Amino acid sequence: MEGGADVVTRPARQTLLVARLQVLLAEEQEKSAAKLERQTNKLILLTWAIVGLTAALLYFTAVLYRDSHHTSDAKEPAQAPATKQP
Repeated sequence: MEGGADVVTRPARQTLLVARLQVLLAEEQEKSAAKLERQTNKLILLTWAIVGLTAALLYFTAVLYRDSHHTSDAKEPAQAPATKQP
């Protein structure tokens, strides 16, 4: 009747194996969630860095545009009034 005793313990073993599997899966899920959170935080930081660089480029473009128009106006000679030559 050893076969009968084995049949009785088989569900208990299966239950233990399923429980161990669930624990392992939960641990892996926890590690994956932590890694995903780190990557998300890094992505947010990089996005803000892009925003900062874009703002800096916009500022420098505006300054250079204003300076280029200001200096080009100064380089153009003023037109003297036309005088009649005798």
